[in-house]
Amino acid sequence: MDNQPNQQLQGGNQQQGGQLRDGGQQQDGGWPQAQPNGTGQPQPNGQPYQQPGQGQPQNQFQYQQNPQGQYQQPYGAPQQGQAYMNNGQQPYGQPSQQVYYTQPGQDLQQKKRSISAIVGLIIAISALLTCLLPIVNNGSFFLALLSLLMGIIGFVATGKKKMKKGRSVAIATIVVSLIACGGVLSSQSAYDDALDGPSASSVSQAGSSDPSKTDSDETSDANKLSIGDTLTLEDGLKVTVNETKKVSQYGSSYVGIRVTYKNTGDATASYNFYDWKGEDKDGALEEPEYTSFDNELSSGDLKPGGKKTAWVYLPKASKKACYFSSTFADEPVGSWVLK
Repeated sequence: MDNQPNQQLQGGNQQQGGQLRDGGQQQDGGWPQAQPNGTGQPQPNGQPYQQPGQGQPQNQFQYQQNPQGQYQQPYGAPQQGQAYMNNGQQPYGQPSQQVYYTQPGQDLQQKKRSISAIVGLIIAISALLTCLLPIVNNGSFFLALLSLLMGIIGFVATGKKKMKKGRSVAIATIVVSLIACGGVLSSQSAYDDALDGPSASSVSQAGSSDPSKTDSDETSDANKLSIGDTLTLEDGLKVTVNETKKVSQYGSSYVGIRVTYKNTGDATASYNFYDWKGEDKDGALEEPEYTSFDNELSSGDLKPGGKKTAWVYLPKASKKACYFSSTFADEPVGSWVLK
């Protein structure tokens, strides 16, 4: 009898405990007991509460709360936006990508050089090296013009728009080309003067002691000289036709002229058999004839103050005796009318 109230009390406590576990509420107004899952809700389907680490893996990185209530990442956890690296290599799962940064002025360095300016400079240098060579410098002049054109093209291509680089090379090409052109023109002028020989400076008539200077009018007189007149050249060489005669040998007839060279200049002067040609009535020029006559003119040099007198035999049809101051000259510097 005494034990029944205790049994009822224990049964009531068990019922209350069952109600607290099933409904999560106190029927008699008591405080609800804390639920095992910490959410205030019972476990679904009556499943028993499991402690962390029982039956499921724990999270590798647990967040800890500091006294101020802010969560901090534990040591070894990746920061936000940071990916795992494999020994400094590309992050796992990330595509390989390279990023190039362009520094100021790097776009200009990546531009190609002007090929026309470079090739033009090479051609210009070749023209410059050969511009002083006789005969060869004829081709050097055309090379200089070609390099000048290529230099201008390169200069335009490397202008304000900066399509290509190498503006200094283009300028050098233009300058060298112009120098080569000037060298060709000046050298050819000097060679022409050397090939043509000295021109006439004065004419002295026979029996006159005052030579007349050959200006425009007197130059024409040098082409109508009389026997005995003296032609003076720029280098001081004096040439005179002293006399003429008609001779025959081995069935051929010739007109012989006796000529005198006198060097009054300061340098050595030359004389040559081929300085003379005979001009017929039609204007045809013919070479002198070699004969076996004595004292026939050959070739040689005269020192300053030297003198040479000899005979030259022209074709019998010659009406004028023409003197050329150089074997390569195109026009005579003086002509004597033959009688």
